[in-house]
Amino acid sequence: MSSFILIHGGGHAAWCWDPVVEPLRSAGHEVQALDLPGRDSSAAGGSDVTLEDWVGAVSKAVDATTSPPLLVAHSMGGISASQLAERRPDDIAGIVYVCAVVPVDGAAGLPTLMQAGDECALLVEGAMMPSTDGTTISVDPRHARIAFYEQSPEPAVRAALSRLCAESVPPMMTPLRLGANFARVSKRYIGASRDKAVPPAFQRLMTERCGAAFIPIDADHSPFYSAPEDFVALLLAIADSSRA
Repeated sequence: MSSFILIHGGGHAAWCWDPVVEPLRSAGHEVQALDLPGRDSSAAGGSDVTLEDWVGAVSKAVDATTSPPLLVAHSMGGISASQLAERRPDDIAGIVYVCAVVPVDGAAGLPTLMQAGDECALLVEGAMMPSTDGTTISVDPRHARIAFYEQSPEPAVRAALSRLCAESVPPMMTPLRLGANFARVSKRYIGASRDKAVPPAFQRLMTERCGAAFIPIDADHSPFYSAPEDFVALLLAIADSSRA
């Protein structure tokens, strides 16, 4: 049995992992899908959430596992997974980045995403909408459909769009501190060939920079919706190889 901690990306919550949780549990594995602090936060409260809050939530989940877990980090979830790995490298089995944002040491999540290039649908004018006080960012639903779910089934897309929330800016603007501990953690990067949020070329660049093994999947930014069976199969294969 392996343990999985599923870490969602920006604007999402534990609900995005619904197509994955039960198949992994049915295969005999321990699974936690997290809600990071700041879900459904208002513009007035967005500044209260910090990267430390996010990392603390992941750390608490690690403490609750029965064996060192694999951190499965989607999109902006890559930043809390990376920082946790630097602090507790011996307490996790590795990181599985999924179309994730992976900053280098000294860089923050949102500025890293801003380097994704012209193919990033989130960088189109009007896609990301800051609150009036700048403490949260929301993704316009029309742009979210293209960036996150372009190949996903329509019922899943409608449900996801109805649940997207504003995301707190401070955690995404806090530089990571990564060093030798992070470098020695086992890392894989599942990169989606049809991703419009984190384009494939940028996925490859981040994979090389963090020393991960790249694993391709034919999916959009949300493979748990657009290719759930293939995605679960990859996670199970990674779990098997981690135990070997």
